[in-house]
Amino acid sequence: LKAFLAREQMPFHGQAMMLLGRARVPPRLWHLNGAQLDFQRCIAWYRELNKRRPYSLAFGMLSGKAVLCDAFSQAVLEGHELDKPRMLSAGLFGGLWQGCGQYFVYNVVFTAVIGAGTCTKTVLKKLAADCFIHTPFMWLPVNLSMYEMIKNGSLHRVPDRWRSEVIPTMKVYCMVWPGVNFLNFMFVPIELRMTVIFFASIFWYLGATYVTHGAAHRA
Repeated sequence: LKAFLAREQMPFHGQAMMLLGRARVPPRLWHLNGAQLDFQRCIAWYRELNKRRPYSLAFGMLSGKAVLCDAFSQAVLEGHELDKPRMLSAGLFGGLWQGCGQYFVYNVVFTAVIGAGTCTKTVLKKLAADCFIHTPFMWLPVNLSMYEMIKNGSLHRVPDRWRSEVIPTMKVYCMVWPGVNFLNFMFVPIELRMTVIFFASIFWYLGATYVTHGAAHRA
């Protein structure tokens, strides 16, 4: 009862900090200045939005990022005119698989099959599943298939492209994702993991796009 009354009497920003998991913060730290209060409230709102609309938010963030990164890769890294079907493929793949698909794989499937724990053993199992199953046999085939269907209306080139591009793609993968996902699975709450992936995948997507679609364009 005392705890309930104390919570009801504390200022709004003190309650906001409790919602952010800061219930053990001493009362002397509840009185934040305006900028700190606004930041804390924004973080609380963003986390709640990720909990309520995880797939919608993941689709929006990752599809937009994919289109911009693909356009940059084509115009700057590869130095050719924009391939609009490829950009469409990038946007759909970014939203449907990198956003919604990876949210389901990382936060639903991995949690159900491997566990929700954040100990080193559990995290390493998730990293192994991502490296040896998800990326080479799910991420890359879906990426290539979506591009080939939009660009050429056929999947007959996908097996040959997969065989020639899986090793270069995994080399780029090993430079980015083992370290990122180790920290992501161990320290980041589920509702914020796609945000971490959003920022890290900017560099990953530029490299992987150059390796896969850039090679196909040069051919």
